Amino acid sequence: MAEYIGGLDIGTTGCKVTVFDTAGNPLGNSYRAYSHRPENGEHVMDASMLLDAVFDVIRETAARFPQLKGFGVTSFGESFVMTDENGIPLAPVMLYTDPRGNEECRELEDKFGSDNFLSCSESKYSAGIDSAPANTYTSAAADGVSLDSTYAAPLADADVKNRRLRGSHRIEEIAGVRPHEMYSLPKLMWMKKHRPEIFAKTRHVFLMEDFVVWSLTGNAQIDYSLATRTMGFDIRSLCWSREIFDTAGIDPSLFSKPVPTGTSAGTVTAEIAKKTGLSPDTIIISISHDQVAAAVGAGVFSPDTAVDGAGTVECLTPVYDQIPDMSTMYDGSYAVVPYVIPGTYVCYAFSYTGGALIQWCTDTLAQKAKELAAQHGISVNEYLEQAYLQECQAATGDTRLSGSAAADSSCCYTDSSAQTTQIFTDERTSSTAEGADAGTPAQTLAEKPSGLLVLPHFAGAATPYMDTGSKGAILGLTTGTTLADIYRGCMEGVVYEMLLNQEHLTPSGIRYKSLHATGGGAKSAVWMQMKADILNVPVTALRTVNAGTVGSAMLTGIALGIYGNLPEAADVMITKAQTYAPRPKMHEKYMQVYARYKNLYDAVRPLM
Repeated sequence: MAEYIGGLDIGTTGCKVTVFDTAGNPLGNSYRAYSHRPENGEHVMDASMLLDAVFDVIRETAARFPQLKGFGVTSFGESFVMTDENGIPLAPVMLYTDPRGNEECRELEDKFGSDNFLSCSESKYSAGIDSAPANTYTSAAADGVSLDSTYAAPLADADVKNRRLRGSHRIEEIAGVRPHEMYSLPKLMWMKKHRPEIFAKTRHVFLMEDFVVWSLTGNAQIDYSLATRTMGFDIRSLCWSREIFDTAGIDPSLFSKPVPTGTSAGTVTAEIAKKTGLSPDTIIISISHDQVAAAVGAGVFSPDTAVDGAGTVECLTPVYDQIPDMSTMYDGSYAVVPYVIPGTYVCYAFSYTGGALIQWCTDTLAQKAKELAAQHGISVNEYLEQAYLQECQAATGDTRLSGSAAADSSCCYTDSSAQTTQIFTDERTSSTAEGADAGTPAQTLAEKPSGLLVLPHFAGAATPYMDTGSKGAILGLTTGTTLADIYRGCMEGVVYEMLLNQEHLTPSGIRYKSLHATGGGAKSAVWMQMKADILNVPVTALRTVNAGTVGSAMLTGIALGIYGNLPEAADVMITKAQTYAPRPKMHEKYMQVYARYKNLYDAVRPLM
């Protein structure tokens, strides 16, 4: 009888189980949505509602695939639930977006940076932390003067400021993350201070991965990568940091036992087997934080390759074969996370609005374009991509290529009577035009950057700024600007932001020579080529949209003995679609724009 493996992903808005056969073929999935919303300024989620949704998808999966041998569990990070000894929630899940914990985070920095504390500590953690980061806005969080925070009170004196800065650096040296209230520990400190009656009854503190694993198996274990999202895990010793927990006044035994990524938690309990229809022999695997699972599912196992996660959030994930320079990581608010291969680490460089910005553009500005795209049987994204290139061709008088999205001199809404054809010639064509990069289509002659500068901070700024108060901006608009220009500019802005992160990370020792792209954005040949051109590295788009689910299944297969190691699992489960090589002439054009983009945040932030 055939054996199946699966991956259960716990997200902020829903959970999904995907099942694969051992040849790597996806067989089906089950999804349940759940909701959460701010209440009285608190961002929380009902833990029982989440668990009910998990049981629903498992029950549905068990009925469809009785041969399921086991599945792995991944989840989003930081958010936690406090329970009694039986795992019954005592309070709602406190989400990472909840504003509580800011003051406690500053208190923790203050204690870690005090002279008395430092005199009792190892000097290696306090070396090289006497000066603040150069960037005016990034230093604000370390100073305790958040630009967009209810705790934004001026510091009394420079001594307090420097003490907190020293403490902040020291915590990141241990925990791999720059202190911030989004992490679990400062929020748990808040609960102890403001909800003492709940804290006194607490016997377990679970993040979502280990909460589900515990609920299925009775085994309280959390993988290293998710443990890092608490701000209390020692990334060198791979255990809870007694220093950090003692200073925070929290007992680390409340948390689950840290284990390597991909560790088996054993079989489901008899009660769960009866409740869900799973076989009593079904094995549950503790996988990882969702971004680590995505890196595994992208087939990135060495520093030579990094992940381009082209989803709602744009995320660049490089691999290190040792702990990188922590001063560089601190200045850019980059987390250092233990990876699946012992002795290696990853970091997350990300923008809150990757695909989200593209969706904003199409949902807000492109209603007519959506109608025209539907008439041609293509997506609005394809329609606007084609329209932009046609505008470039029209500007140069090049009429050799035609497409389904025709644009007049003022907008791209005008319909075309031409037959719907793909505007992009096949990448394998041998025809090139004079002045075009060798081996690329003829439209390279006409293609050019949009001429716009788009700051993609439509939901705040992530790395390297971590400034939730930053706003998005579109500069360079004229009466001749078209919707296709704005769409193209948004795509460019997302990639320029990643190049900015790439440059910030260079001193840390990154050395990737190629990218593996996953997510919905990897379906766009235009965006993939743009990323190759701007970042100046080959970009390989993978056929798998949800790399996290694939990574979870890969690690499950290894834990169950189906695959011998990561390369073997990758050979079976990962399929490459197409590789896009950088075009030197286009790279040169983009770099002329990027020279201005680098100044955009500093120019816009004081005004907004």
